[in-house]
Amino acid sequence: MNKLILVGSGGFAKELYQYLQNTDHEILGYIDKQKSAFYELSYLGDEGSIHQSFFKEASFLLGIGQVELRASIIAKLKARGANFFSFIHSSAIVASDALLGEGVVLCPHSMLNAGAKLEDFVLLNIYASVAHDCVVGENSILCPYATLNGEAKTGKNCFLGTGASLLPKARLGNNCVLSAGVMLSKSYKDNQLIFNLRTLKVKQNEKA
Repeated sequence: MNKLILVGSGGFAKELYQYLQNTDHEILGYIDKQKSAFYELSYLGDEGSIHQSFFKEASFLLGIGQVELRASIIAKLKARGANFFSFIHSSAIVASDALLGEGVVLCPHSMLNAGAKLEDFVLLNIYASVAHDCVVGENSILCPYATLNGEAKTGKNCFLGTGASLLPKARLGNNCVLSAGVMLSKSYKDNQLIFNLRTLKVKQNEKA
């Protein structure tokens, strides 16, 4: 039996809580900035105030769907010696030669195909798919039905909206956002917001 602490108590954490029902995982409680009525689970404080004893007793499961917030909390928990749990739903399909980093989450009906790689803390939401030989960079999120096609790659801290797609061999740099429904065939460098075939600066304009 795995002892887990949920990180967050918002919408995505609620979904994770439901996925964990009828499994052999024990949820000790949750952490967040403030206490809420979260399925009557024990409130354990936030990432800075949770008692150090929990770091030896349990692993942390990321229930946050915001890239920047996730990155901040991951860094703080890692500095305190946290172990992160990788959750793979029973309906997810994972190729035998796929590679998964620490703290990844694969939601129902997600798919990771031959030779694909998920770096640490990647989230694949429902029906998201990663095709052969793709790489999803650290702490990136694929929303429902988002797709990476063969040999596509994202940098770290990327966010692909619902139904967004990288076509074969397309590349995203770090800290990019691909808006819902956009099908991307070109490659972009860091810090881009891409929507409706247009690109806006997030921090700086570095279109490849």
